[in-house]
Amino acid sequence: DTSRAVFARKKNGIIAPVTICVREVPSKTEEAAQNFIGYVIDTSEQFESARIAEIFSCVLNMLDTPVISINNFGIVRRFSRAAVAEFGYKEDEVLGKNIKMLMSAEFAAAHDDYLERYRRTSVKHVVGSSRNVPGKRKDGSFFDMELTVQEFAVAGAQYFIGFCRNREREMLIERDSRINDAVVALSSIPIIAVDELGLIMRFSAAAELEL
Repeated sequence: DTSRAVFARKKNGIIAPVTICVREVPSKTEEAAQNFIGYVIDTSEQFESARIAEIFSCVLNMLDTPVISINNFGIVRRFSRAAVAEFGYKEDEVLGKNIKMLMSAEFAAAHDDYLERYRRTSVKHVVGSSRNVPGKRKDGSFFDMELTVQEFAVAGAQYFIGFCRNREREMLIERDSRINDAVVALSSIPIIAVDELGLIMRFSAAAELEL
């Protein structure tokens, strides 16, 4: 048996991807002519699904935010370039593995139960929302992560996609901002901060008393 993927022109002029399969039909006698049977399988849907998957991967790899997709049993199907950079794993080290490898022990222990309950009830607890959870890197370190989960389907199969935003830099900025606010508020020296357009952004209590 042999098969070959080719493009065929249909009667209506449309060019479609097909697979041509050829099989030899055994002869009843040695003198009989050698016969073959061939059949054609239209692979348009599979071809389109593969094309969409390729586009999907390209889009994910353009994002700065790490993106991971899993099936409804928690097996990783997509691991974007930003995810590689953030978690420290190569793509082939994660694909086909359970997403629990990227979680703390606390969340990993309950994750299979979450997925089983969702498959059984379709009641959303995490899907469609965002929450802060620890992300686990390859080196064992953790980082504060805002996880947003959405659901999608391909060819009837259920998948989930997670956007994993590292909040560490944002938290550092928030901390520095609170420290600056405290310094400005407690300073006995009048402090006025302006932006590049000359608009006043901060006006300390001491400045209010002085001016």
